[in-house]
Amino acid sequence: MTQPVIKVFKESFFYLMVCILFGVTANALSPSGIRITNDFFHLTTITPKEPSNPPDEGSKSVTASSESELSGNSPFTLLEFHEMKVLFEDPSYEEGLILFIDARNRNHYEEGHIPGAYRLDHFHPEETIEQILLQCEIADKIVVYCTGGECEDSILAAGDLTEFGIDPEQISIFKDGITEWQTQEMPIDVGPGREN
Repeated sequence: MTQPVIKVFKESFFYLMVCILFGVTANALSPSGIRITNDFFHLTTITPKEPSNPPDEGSKSVTASSESELSGNSPFTLLEFHEMKVLFEDPSYEEGLILFIDARNRNHYEEGHIPGAYRLDHFHPEETIEQILLQCEIADKIVVYCTGGECEDSILAAGDLTEFGIDPEQISIFKDGITEWQTQEMPIDVGPGREN
């Protein structure tokens, strides 16, 4: 290589290093910077448990074969819509003994969530985790939901709760999520809800 080409490569490498250093420093100093120490790809896989109360006649039961995308040895119970509706109508829900947690981001939560649900975004747990942990101390049962279907946010948020010391036996996942809730024409709240 000729001398001018080598000089260009050296200068380009120097400017690249300066830009990387500047970017990392700006990110570290910014209050809304990306926390590079987060485990953004932590996955908790779940296997459905048999429900404690058998489903009503004609209702679809959760089986590992029907939920082939959910695998592993997980302590989380998957809930069907009819089980979620029973919990929502249970007086214990109003008393805070049953806790619903919406695992979607702020925008989706504010567009519509189950009335009384708290928000826990796996990618930004620092926004609401303190308030949620206080509620988890009171609750006997915690149900986490997201969009449903292919959405994994509820699985990730449930895993986060266990990492914060919540007993996995308390946690269930509403497998069909807010999509099924809306399809069944159940109540929806819009706006910031209980997250503030």
